[in-house]
Amino acid sequence: MKRLATTAAVCALAAPAWASDWRVDQADSSVTFETQAFGSPVNGYFENIGAEIDLDPDNPGIGGISAYVEPGTVFTGTPEADTALTGPDGFAAQSFFRATFNSTDIREAESCVVSGARCFVATGILNIRGGGRPLEVPFTLVEEGDRAIADATIVVRRSDYGIGTIEWGLAGRMTTVNIHIEADRVN
Repeated sequence: MKRLATTAAVCALAAPAWASDWRVDQADSSVTFETQAFGSPVNGYFENIGAEIDLDPDNPGIGGISAYVEPGTVFTGTPEADTALTGPDGFAAQSFFRATFNSTDIREAESCVVSGARCFVATGILNIRGGGRPLEVPFTLVEEGDRAIADATIVVRRSDYGIGTIEWGLAGRMTTVNIHIEADRVN
């Protein structure tokens, strides 16, 4: 269910000083979500995700994260929900092939409550259905040799991106998105 391609976004940052490039392990990475519809939980994931990650954890300000999901690959296990989510009132996946996150800054968080992890905040623009909005993405990072594991949770208000209509009145206004990325150092 959660075997995907890689995260919530694409960032075209040009910074030749970036110190580390990471190759995302598609099989071990996922972007999942949770919301409500008609009083019941709706859980799903995106089959096609991707990311370009240039990050030196010791100097995060010179790096960048460019990530995307392909909304047309959403899967909830309910064909009616999948059709509504990909259709013109949902993600409008035929017109907007990708939802992207492009970081403009990455900084280490002042405090981290996850044992054994370092915490960061990526600030950038989340673009869904052609509408971009600023977003902060707090994430944890654990390095195990040349392998990095990052986890983030964000909450998105669907109306901020034009998802849904008045007929979606019983659908959840907020969606929790869980991002899990495993990547290997390239250089």
